Amino acid sequence: MNRGSLAYDYKRLAQKEEEKKPQIREVKTRASVKSAEAFSIPKAVVMMMAVVSMLSLLLYSQVKQTELLSEYNQVLTELSAVKGEVSSLTKTLEDTLSIANIEQAATDELGMQKVESYQMRYITFETENASNVVKEPGVWEKVCSFFSGLFS
Repeated sequence: MNRGSLAYDYKRLAQKEEEKKPQIREVKTRASVKSAEAFSIPKAVVMMMAVVSMLSLLLYSQVKQTELLSEYNQVLTELSAVKGEVSSLTKTLEDTLSIANIEQAATDELGMQKVESYQMRYITFETENASNVVKEPGVWEKVCSFFSGLFS
């Protein structure tokens, strides 16, 4: 036997290390098979259509919101114009119903004139101010007068 070469035999050591290494092999699970099958063209088309429809709805709602805001601003503009018209009509009405304008119309159109001091007459009363107190009959007196009216 040759003992000297046994210490340096690396092939045997390499074989033992290979035996110790675990063998790795690929195992397909149901989840990995389903994920591979999950991607299909019809599903992708449906998902893209859903995304496009959601984006379309979002865009439509933004357009409607913009239209309503524009209509709101237009109504506010009309409201401010009407408020201005109301204030000018109120001013015109106040001017028309003022005392000076009424006096002017009375003198010009109706021929009236202001009262002069000689046209005024003062009336005085020579009697004193007096008040008469009338006593009303009570309940008992009313009842008695009722019964006396029945028997008479």
